[in-house]
Amino acid sequence: MELGEEEVSEMMLFSRRVTALLKKAFKAESFNWSVQEGEAAGQTLSHLHMHIVLRFPGDLPDPGDWYPKIQGNYKAILDSASRPRLKITEIDRIVKSLRKQSREEGLYDR
Repeated sequence: MELGEEEVSEMMLFSRRVTALLKKAFKAESFNWSVQEGEAAGQTLSHLHMHIVLRFPGDLPDPGDWYPKIQGNYKAILDSASRPRLKITEIDRIVKSLRKQSREEGLYDR
């Protein structure tokens, strides 16, 4: 709530560009955006950030279930040793691919 109108506009425009990049990179059909402001809203980090949740057909029985599912299982998911994890080589491949695509689209200049 502390951002000025120009900052909010810049954030939304940048979020839209990043979301388009991620949808293309991961072949996602849809997405959800979420911003939590305050502990009662589910904010766990005290800074503004946009959650971009890529969505795929049939990823949940009810498309609206994504937030309650994440909120209800937050600690269990993050702390679980059985949570699927990517290998570092796969993370590196994804990061390199996203950097390349984002440079091509003018989102990233390093």
